[in-house]
Amino acid sequence: MLKKENIKKIVIVALWAAVAIFLFINRSYITPQRIAEILPKAGVGSALIILLLFALKSITVVVYAGILYAATALIFPMWWAVLVNMLGTVVMATVPYLLGLYGGKKTIADIENKYPKVKNNPLLSGQHPFTLLLVLRLLKILPYDVVSMYLGAKNIKYPMYLGISVLCMTDNVILLTVLGASFMNQNIGLAIAAGVLELLIIIASLLWVNGFTRKLGKEKKMSVYDFSVKDRKGNMVSLSDYSGKVLLIVNTATGCGFTPQYDALEALYAECRDKGFEILDFPCNQFGHQAPGSDDEIHEFCTMKFGTDFPQFSKVDVNGENADPLFKYLTENTKFEGFGEGESAETMNAFLAKLDPDFKNNSKIKWNFTKFLIDREGRIVKRFEPVVDMAVVSKEVKEVIG
Repeated sequence: MLKKENIKKIVIVALWAAVAIFLFINRSYITPQRIAEILPKAGVGSALIILLLFALKSITVVVYAGILYAATALIFPMWWAVLVNMLGTVVMATVPYLLGLYGGKKTIADIENKYPKVKNNPLLSGQHPFTLLLVLRLLKILPYDVVSMYLGAKNIKYPMYLGISVLCMTDNVILLTVLGASFMNQNIGLAIAAGVLELLIIIASLLWVNGFTRKLGKEKKMSVYDFSVKDRKGNMVSLSDYSGKVLLIVNTATGCGFTPQYDALEALYAECRDKGFEILDFPCNQFGHQAPGSDDEIHEFCTMKFGTDFPQFSKVDVNGENADPLFKYLTENTKFEGFGEGESAETMNAFLAKLDPDFKNNSKIKWNFTKFLIDREGRIVKRFEPVVDMAVVSKEVKEVIG
């Protein structure tokens, strides 16, 4: 049985569709001249009807605002027409914004969850609201009303939203009002000049937006959220699903001398998971072939012997040509800073020197249980080599968790 809320949504959508279809079918009759003929001459009543038409236009999308701008110029003296059209622009910007603000947030959230690239896009993420607003408003080939609903759903602050929205439409308001008045006065020269100027403004805006977005794309730094990995069942998982959490990414093995660290890792996970912390476990068989089992066998071993409860992913390579892209990113953006001091460090230094004489000068992962601490923004905070005491790891993890 349909809930009241769902029935309400269906009715609203049906009414909107009916109005939009009616206007679309009759679009050939909606002209500045016809509107001017129907409405009374300059006066408060005409201005209120024009504003109502702007409101109606803003929820149907299919009507071009320029028709109303030009119609107003046929009814009012030019500068009064500009004033009425500016007020109409305020109405046209506000109505769909409010619809998006109060009814579109869930839709935007669903889209971002389904398409993580949208969520992580430096422009569309909403982390730079002023820039997002400015770019979308200057990019005038996009439907004004749809953009307004989107910006409302992104919860862009209304004063800033309205100011930039109206400012970026001012040239349209003035030029299209001039165009309407020109045709009424048969001033073809003025009409052509206004049209050319509007075209130049649109071209300049498109060039600026294109240049800006290219620059923004180059400046964007990657994070772990840009990667997807396979879980132990072979399903792709976007690491953007862990957005906002502190992560500890570990390459593990079940038959290694460091395998008992699973106990300390599980203890840390149990203590901090409710504070927005996750450990991401990636078994790897590249070091001494110490993780020979299947993904299911490794998972069973870890859960039965160490009681691990944190996410375990499919076995990966972490070095070499076949290294998982996530680990390529992690090693390319961190340095190997040595094993420190002590017996374990000396043992590892001596052992690795035989395998790779240049191991101290490259950033490759050296052995099982290398750990990467990631903050809530997806940035690498620190790399821990396997010999680092788990008490030190736990302390630094808790500092990042806060």
